[in-house]
Amino acid sequence: MTASLEHQVGELRLRVERVEAEARELRDGLTTLSKEHAITRESVRIFTELVDDVRAELGATRADVHQVQLALQQHMVDEARDRRRQFSAQVAAIAGTTGTLAVLLWEVTRSGV
Repeated sequence: MTASLEHQVGELRLRVERVEAEARELRDGLTTLSKEHAITRESVRIFTELVDDVRAELGATRADVHQVQLALQQHMVDEARDRRRQFSAQVAAIAGTTGTLAVLLWEVTRSGV
């Protein structure tokens, strides 16, 4: 082999070594990227599950709030009904007392005391 040919072969070997080194670096980078992608996918899966859980809890909370609203509304209706009954009972008691008082006053004025 001539010196020029040996020099060219040496240059080619250096280039091959550099290409192989770059290929190893790219493979290592790709492996790392693949692992990071798997971690990201798992994180996204966990986040999605959490969002779904929050969404379900929010739906349950809305249902609970609706039940509380219905119970409060029923309580207000029941309380209004009780107030009307108390008012009616008070009116009836006052009417009975007024009637008795009227009879007593009539008796007092009639007897002239």
